[in-house]
Amino acid sequence: MKPKAGWLIRIAVALLVLAALMVLTDQRSSYKGTDEIVSGFAEQAGRKARDPFINTDRGDLLLFVFAVGGFGAGFASGYLWRDLFGPAGWKLSPGGEEPDVPPR
Repeated sequence: MKPKAGWLIRIAVALLVLAALMVLTDQRSSYKGTDEIVSGFAEQAGRKARDPFINTDRGDLLLFVFAVGGFGAGFASGYLWRDLFGPAGWKLSPGGEEPDVPPR
């Protein structure tokens, strides 16, 4: 193991312990959800709840929407890699030399 990676392992273990403690204690939140708050305002205004325009509870529509979003984000970040991370992101060779990549 690399000596520089020790802090990363410590943070990962700390987050894992924190998540385990949160699951084991299982303290319920006293906060209301957005649906409960909005439905309260709607009832005060004299409106009733209705079905959503696009109901993602049926089938795999929600999975498809997240997959398309992930594909779009991956394509955009891959296309704009150099703009996002600069030329230092191209130092992939063991010697640290930058490959011959034409500028955009």
